[in-house]
Amino acid sequence: MKVYNPRTGMDALQVLPISLASADQRASLAGRTGPGTCYRLYTENAYKNEMLQSTVPEIQQTNLEYVILFLKCLGIQNFPLDPPLAKLLLMGEQFECLNDVLTIVSMLSVPSVFFRPKDREEESDAAREMFVVPESDHLTLVNVYEQWKVNEYMGDFLQVKGLRRARDIRSQLLDILKKLEFHYLTIYAINFFSSHALNLWLFKFV
Repeated sequence: MKVYNPRTGMDALQVLPISLASADQRASLAGRTGPGTCYRLYTENAYKNEMLQSTVPEIQQTNLEYVILFLKCLGIQNFPLDPPLAKLLLMGEQFECLNDVLTIVSMLSVPSVFFRPKDREEESDAAREMFVVPESDHLTLVNVYEQWKVNEYMGDFLQVKGLRRARDIRSQLLDILKKLEFHYLTIYAINFFSSHALNLWLFKFV
């Protein structure tokens, strides 16, 4: 196993015993699809006394320096978002579909905006179908947001509080982009950096 040693600042390949959880998980594979026997190539004493209860998470054994520096180089530290969502924003600018990507990131940052009361499941499912974009769940979120923006009082099956929160997040992210002097500064830029928004294949790639 590759383990990082913070004292030497180097990675080293070490032979380590597996954990009890890993051993039990492997044993459970024997006989899963038919009769089987598990043979353990270590003693019962080693099993009981030398193995950790669970495997040490890789994040605790890996040098994170490269990962952190790489994320900083991408500019991800500037956004109050999970790294995958921050990267999505950067990709949105690069592939000129930033306007819709902003909406997607904002909608993904809040709980589901669909409301499904127990006594009205069929009605709520039918209402949800009106927003569905078959090619993409993310484009469905864009469709919901854009329609709600036109009429904030539409439908009984949308979580208005969540949509308003998404709108606030979107506005906050837009302000951050402006402060970082992204190209997303004017109405012209908004249109320019959304020039590929209707290119479904490219949009799904992003």
